[in-house]
Amino acid sequence: MENLPENWKLVESYDGTFIFEDELQEFFVSADFTENMNPPYEIWYNQLKGTFTRIGFENGGYSTHAFNEQEALQKAVEMMVFINGKTLRQLSH
Repeated sequence: MENLPENWKLVESYDGTFIFEDELQEFFVSADFTENMNPPYEIWYNQLKGTFTRIGFENGGYSTHAFNEQEALQKAVEMMVFINGKTLRQLSH
């Protein structure tokens, strides 16, 4: 998959759903497809290991939605860039 931030990789893809993992910070971003939902894609992240790092809006979770696969993948990449920016700033303080 092209255009992923350097430290991210696609780890699983099935039935229109895509899961990406950050090799450095141990986060994942998922673009989940559910056919009967409107919009059908939900894009969200979770932290897999380590001390919980609050990087969402108002110290909560961050998710977004999309109407098609191309838009979902673009928003997933934007989320990876967002996570990279937030975690690098927090780790440097």
